[in-house]
Amino acid sequence: WGKGFASEAAIAVKNMAAHKLPEVSLISLIDKENTRSKNLARKLGAKFEKEIHFKEHIACIYRHPK
Repeated sequence: WGKGFASEAAIAVKNMAAHKLPEVSLISLIDKENTRSKNLARKLGAKFEKEIHFKEHIACIYRHPK
């Protein structure tokens, strides 16, 4: 944990999506309690959108800018 692999992977996915699927709006669906993932989403420019119920959990949707 804390080695930067998640941020490297997230940046790669975000860049690929922007290049291959420019019309698609990218989101991060994150468990409400997962502070590290929420921080990473914000670091990548995503903005909190809303909380939803997802598979018996409360999840947060963060939307990434295009």
